[in-house]
Amino acid sequence: MKLKNYVLTGIAALSFGGAMLANQSNADASSWHYGALPKVLRGNWYAQGSHNKSGETITKYFIVGFGSYSDTSSHVVNRWKYLGNHYYKIQYLEGAGSNSLHYFNRHHITMNTFWHSYYR
Repeated sequence: MKLKNYVLTGIAALSFGGAMLANQSNADASSWHYGALPKVLRGNWYAQGSHNKSGETITKYFIVGFGSYSDTSSHVVNRWKYLGNHYYKIQYLEGAGSNSLHYFNRHHITMNTFWHSYYR
């Protein structure tokens, strides 16, 4: 009789533990955010090697190029995600594509655009 109680208790404990493992939710740190861009990215960023002060202006919801050789069109940010190690992925609205951004410090970022390196 004691053995039967031990076996039933063991089966109940294993089934409860299996149910707990099956119901785990995965936390995804790199989920898409639809709000404003992070504050550390905002501001005027000037292109390295640009003699005419070309660059990018990053606001809460826009990335705008300025200067004669830059892309002077305004891109509306649809969503962004933090990839880790100061890397960001920014996706634009209306099929304008996406952009990768690496934030080194408050004076230096890189983006996969025409000038690549930007400084404040």
